[in-house]
Amino acid sequence: MIRGALLIALAALLWATTGIVAKFLFSGSDLQAVTLGFLRLAVALPFFFADAQGAARTRSQCNLSAKVHP
Repeated sequence: MIRGALLIALAALLWATTGIVAKFLFSGSDLQAVTLGFLRLAVALPFFFADAQGAARTRSQCNLSAKVHP
């Protein structure tokens, strides 16, 4: 329960700082919004992929345990 609340708080903190970071990046360089979106996706993609792999592994383990214990 505590872990979930901490993850939600972390997500809220990260969500709240995106505007500040974007403003800083746009004012200090010639970075365009599309480029920033691509960079955010490129950084997040490995984490999403790892999470999907973990979910698939957990799902397959649940299916295997259901077959072992009828």
